[in-house]
Amino acid sequence: MSSRARTGVKMMITALTLAEPRYQVRVLSNNYFFWLGVKNLVRQQGKPTADIQWVKENNDGQQRLLCQEIYATPIAQKWLVFTESEQVDNLSVMLPDDRVNILSDRLAMTELQEQLKNPTFSRRRRDKQLTRSEARVCSLIRQGFTLVRIAQILNKSPKTIYTHKRNAMDKFHCDTLVEFNRKMNLMEQQALYN
Repeated sequence: MSSRARTGVKMMITALTLAEPRYQVRVLSNNYFFWLGVKNLVRQQGKPTADIQWVKENNDGQQRLLCQEIYATPIAQKWLVFTESEQVDNLSVMLPDDRVNILSDRLAMTELQEQLKNPTFSRRRRDKQLTRSEARVCSLIRQGFTLVRIAQILNKSPKTIYTHKRNAMDKFHCDTLVEFNRKMNLMEQQALYN
């Protein structure tokens, strides 16, 4: 192959590479003004750095569809997901750390612009990982056992079981048992997608 032909092939590959979006952007928020801001900032970047979509309704069904879409794409595909601040933790439990960054729709425009220019796709959820004992206690709570019965089953004191439950709730940033059960359901759904 001549050097001229090689140069032509390199230019074609470069053009294809530049035409492909670097990452996907999903806005799960009914905040129309935030959506307009994201859309305009992506357009200002010029080259197709992101493929962007807006999902007006942010409910459990839409979140599950987003999870299915993300898990169906190749591992190399990166994602920026903007959602309402109270939904950030819920989505963090469901989506992979290494290729999805979940951000609040309450970012200032300067922060938003910086995230779109130089996105980071590696989230650290070390504080959300349960110990083996905490996970076992959570599993038994999900099965409907009381803390006293769990203490008997695991041959531990009720105070130890309560501490494991409290630590798990802290790691999931939950104030109520209803919220805690909902997040455990989300964890269970995430396990189905993995």
